[in-house]
Amino acid sequence: MLLHVQLEEFGITIASIPSRTSEKDIRCFLDRSLLLGSSLGVPERILRACVLASHPSTEKRGFMKRLRKMVRRSEAGFTLIEMLIVVLIVGILAAVAAPVYFGYTKDAKLAEGKALVGSVLTGLQAAAQFNCGVAQTITAAYPKAGLDATGITTPTRWNVSATEGETLTMACATGALTLSAPIITTGTVADNNTLQISLAYAAGATPPVVLTCSSDTGVTFTPC
Repeated sequence: MLLHVQLEEFGITIASIPSRTSEKDIRCFLDRSLLLGSSLGVPERILRACVLASHPSTEKRGFMKRLRKMVRRSEAGFTLIEMLIVVLIVGILAAVAAPVYFGYTKDAKLAEGKALVGSVLTGLQAAAQFNCGVAQTITAAYPKAGLDATGITTPTRWNVSATEGETLTMACATGALTLSAPIITTGTVADNNTLQISLAYAAGATPPVVLTCSSDTGVTFTPC
C-alpha cells in the first residue's frame, strides 16, 4: 500500500511513499510534508489528520526491484580494466612531471646559493674599493653577507669558501679588479650537498663576472 499525504480540503496530494518504509523514514517524510504544507498556508493539525492509507499498489514489487537495482549500481566498484587505465595515466603523468619537478627544486636551491655569492662579492668589492691597492681577503665580506667567521650561513646550508684564501684587489688609478681565484660555494646539508657554485672574475670579459654551477659535487660546471 502507499501512504498518501493529502490535503483533502484543498484537493492537493503532496507525495506518496511505500507502506513498508521504516518508521524513521516516514517521520522524515511527514516532517517534509508538514513543511511543504506550512508553506502553502495549511494548518499543521489538518496536515497530521490527512495521512491516509489508500489503495494497494500494483507497482510496488516492480518499484522495489528497481530500487534494489539502483542501490547495487551505486555500491559497485571499479573494474580491473578501469583500475589499470587509471594506474597507466598516473604513471605517464609521474614520468613527465617528476623530471620537471626535480629541475625546479634544483634551480630554486641554486638561486639561493647564487644570491649568497652575489652578496659576498658586493661586500668584497666595497672592502677593496675602500682599501684600493691592498688585497682584501674574502673574510672581509662575511659580516656584510650575514655569514659567520668561516663563511657558513645561519642556519647552516652553504659554505662560501672552504679555504678563505681568495682575495680581491682594486687598482687605485683605474679601478680595475683582480680576483685571485674563483670563489667556490658549497652546499652543506642533505638536500644541497651535491651543489656547488663557482664565481670567477675577469676584468676584460663581458660580463666580467662568470657564474658556473655543478650538481655533481664539483665534477662538472656549467653556466648558470
